[in-house]
Amino acid sequence: MAIWRRLTFSYKHLTIFHAAFFVKRHLYYYKQDKFQIMNSKKLSIFFLFSVILWCNISCDTQDEPFLSIKEFTVEGEGGKTVVKINNTDWFISKVVNTNGNLRISGEVFSSDGTLLQENSFVAMKGEGRIESKWMDKGFIITRNSPNTLTIEVLENSTGEPFNFRIVIQGKNKTEEILVKQKVSEGYSFAGIDYFLQEKDKDSLYYKKGASYQFYITTSGPFSFSPYSGVDIFRQSNFESHDPNAFVWIKDDSIEVNVPQTIIDGKVYLSNKKHVYGVTTKEDYLKENTFMETLNLPAGKSAFHVDQEWQKRVVSYRLTLTNNRTKAEKKVEGKWIETTPTGNYKIVNDE
Repeated sequence: MAIWRRLTFSYKHLTIFHAAFFVKRHLYYYKQDKFQIMNSKKLSIFFLFSVILWCNISCDTQDEPFLSIKEFTVEGEGGKTVVKINNTDWFISKVVNTNGNLRISGEVFSSDGTLLQENSFVAMKGEGRIESKWMDKGFIITRNSPNTLTIEVLENSTGEPFNFRIVIQGKNKTEEILVKQKVSEGYSFAGIDYFLQEKDKDSLYYKKGASYQFYITTSGPFSFSPYSGVDIFRQSNFESHDPNAFVWIKDDSIEVNVPQTIIDGKVYLSNKKHVYGVTTKEDYLKENTFMETLNLPAGKSAFHVDQEWQKRVVSYRLTLTNNRTKAEKKVEGKWIETTPTGNYKIVNDE
């Protein structure tokens, strides 16, 4: 009976059932309403056969893959792979960056999206989601069923390969999934266009300029620049929360036209070009050298200048072309300009 129990221990029920039935049938036979034991020679042969059969099945079971995929490679643009696991009794014990063999931190969510773990070494039991995201790379690991893992690798803009290991801890053994991400071949500039969204507009505000104090015995004229002071620049820059907005063409010095004015909800561009991704500063006083003259009274007097400035916000859409696939990527952001308008108010401080 010990042989019978050992044979039926395997999960291959159909094969073991036939093997056990075969052995049992030949160990005993029926004759004249009585069971008689077979001769020892036949018993030895069938015992040996049973042992060999059990060993073959056991070895097959041990060699059967625990993971459907143990290693895969992803392009620099990222990708998604599904790994099937033949056992449901397992969990993710850690994720390790192969560069330095360092554990990776991130966030862990339950299957209903509840945040369970934040800014700590990732590990997950049961169904849920792991997210580890940086500005230039990252991944999302999702377990939606007991025996399935979906591994999504995000775009890698670091300029170097990104490899990591997902450690799967089973009841009796540990397995690993090695993920290798190639270096991205990058993107090229294809174009830029401007448009207005709900909060895009021109708005005016005032900044306090220079202050003056006098104590003179006789009245007389005083000339000055209303926009004297520091940081009197027409300044503009591109902003975006998309990590792809600047990293791919930051060294290319791409010059683009920028907005000049907004009329009836339409954006008109200037003939001047600015380098995309770079803050542009133009000296306002170099182009605007006007002066103001006041007649100061005798005695004590004081005043300051309130300068009128304009802030312009316009949305932009950058089009990039993938150097490998030739596919287009759209990146959105804001172009923001601040500049003096040339208007001002003289405020008496007496």
